[in-house]
Amino acid sequence: MFLKVQLPWDVLVPAESLGPMLQRSIVHHLLDDFAQRKAAKDVGYYVAVTSVDSIGDGRVKQGTGEVEFPVLFSGITFKLFKGEKMPDYRYVRGDNPMFLNDKLSSKIERDMVVRFIVIGTQWLPEKREFHALVDCARVMAKGIQTSIGHTSNVTKDDVGGLEALKATMKAKLRPNISPFSSKCCIFRVPPLLRRHNPEAYGPDIISIGPLHSRRHKKFQATENVKQWYLHNLLSRMNISLEIFIERIGKVLDQEKECFAEFEKRARDFYAEPLDHINQDDFIEMMILDGCFIMEFFRNFRDEERRDINDPIFNMDCMKQYLFHDLLLLENQLPWFVLQRLYNLTRNYDEPDDTSLILLMLKAFSTLSSLKHNCCSYQCYLYEHGDKISQTEKKYGDDKDGEAVVVVDDDNYDDDHDDGLLHILDLIRTSIVFPFKYQIDKSVDNLEQSIPSATALSEAGVKFRNGKAESIMNIQFKHGVFTIPQLAIGELTESIFRNLIAFEQCYHGRSPKITSYAVLMDNLICSSRDMKLLCENEVLGKWLSPEDGSQFFNKLYNDTSLPKLYYGELFSRVNTYYGKGWSKWLEILNREYLSNPWKIISLVAACILLVLTLLQTYYTVHQ
Repeated sequence: MFLKVQLPWDVLVPAESLGPMLQRSIVHHLLDDFAQRKAAKDVGYYVAVTSVDSIGDGRVKQGTGEVEFPVLFSGITFKLFKGEKMPDYRYVRGDNPMFLNDKLSSKIERDMVVRFIVIGTQWLPEKREFHALVDCARVMAKGIQTSIGHTSNVTKDDVGGLEALKATMKAKLRPNISPFSSKCCIFRVPPLLRRHNPEAYGPDIISIGPLHSRRHKKFQATENVKQWYLHNLLSRMNISLEIFIERIGKVLDQEKECFAEFEKRARDFYAEPLDHINQDDFIEMMILDGCFIMEFFRNFRDEERRDINDPIFNMDCMKQYLFHDLLLLENQLPWFVLQRLYNLTRNYDEPDDTSLILLMLKAFSTLSSLKHNCCSYQCYLYEHGDKISQTEKKYGDDKDGEAVVVVDDDNYDDDHDDGLLHILDLIRTSIVFPFKYQIDKSVDNLEQSIPSATALSEAGVKFRNGKAESIMNIQFKHGVFTIPQLAIGELTESIFRNLIAFEQCYHGRSPKITSYAVLMDNLICSSRDMKLLCENEVLGKWLSPEDGSQFFNKLYNDTSLPKLYYGELFSRVNTYYGKGWSKWLEILNREYLSNPWKIISLVAACILLVLTLLQTYYTVHQ
């Protein structure tokens, strides 16, 4: 049964949470502890805190810096008691079988939760839970009559158990409701991919969205920064929080959408059930995280907007950590949420051509591993602004607040045309937008491979640093491999791993980044290959060739590649490599023509050979 109880509790509050909002912080940590402790032997399972009755003076714990506050609060718990039972019900068969109580005029149908007689209970302290022995015999049918009036051999327990099994299984069926919507594009990285480098997929300092608990200790500092950023945004707009939320409601009304529809649409972006988060908490999370992201990128662009006490920009490492966390597949917000908040909070003095896409690309272009692609995509957007928006003339935005991914008409590919999905998808778009894939339909692309860079070099293949718009645009013509340089930075591995995980999980993005990883893995099999490509400026400098070769060899392990987007290039490389004369020419160039002294020696040897042949000829004729 449910119990109303009053409980004493010692709440630990970290030193960084002490301040003007102390009481709120104490209540926050009380609720957190209440949820984690689960149950107690005396009062049963903890259900809810109804009121905080008193908070005592805090005591500093030696060695930790935490402050312990004695709290007295009222709450509700649930505990099983021996002898507790459900009133007498009889079983009624039919198309809609049920348990019926004639005295109480009540019935229990499918999908309803019932209680049975509790015979005994046992408390398990190590698991902090109860085990109960119950008797369900009294609610079973007393037998079942056949059509000719004889009692069947089926016992009452068998009949009740069979009907209960039918009801239970039918209740679990999901008719016409898939457990995953086709709109899901924000995923928790599969364990098979995560195991190769768990640190590449998890946030370091900030939780964005609902997939990582923001109550974790390592996120507390940035959670406070989020609240501070929102306060600064409201101060800059000179409005209260209440008016700000009302404005969001008005924007939704203009688009014929209510908060409930807005929430459902945002929830559909996540592939993980979020039933543990109620509507208010979910919408608050979208607004708080979205406004923080908007303010961060605006402050990054404009130094004059930054507060002198802003920890994000006062510590150089914080920006690096934040960029890392914003590019994780598990740490994303739906793009339409960001776009609407951006439009709502846009200042009147901002340039008309400053879109959310360009604002973010400018910031990400400061990262060495993304600079080339982000800058190329920015130039492309400026040059093709008329294709992006025919309504508001704002780069990257349409009238519904959705981001439009722009590509040339002759560069169509098989990515779904569903607009930008989130920040990680924007980065992927900046990499693949000019990529003209090369699939050889005459052969099985998946069974193809090419020799390593060293083997190709020995066969006469030359490697050159390309100047294409994207690292994806790799060409092979007349024995020359032209590869745009891949700049190397601290975030390179994390970015590639999350992009590949995104392609592996979301059906609407083809595995182009994965195909690039396969190509580089074929070229780099050892430290010699790595050294060769670095010398030809195809790759940026690594700390060691061994680390670089291992990076590419493990980058796409445990992935699926239904289509190789460099199939035609692989065919041309293998055709060239199969010609024997190219290998002999390369040996001649390497062994005898690599420097002037070897050339002189070769010429002298040829002259000596000719003279020797002439001398032999005249000697024979004489």
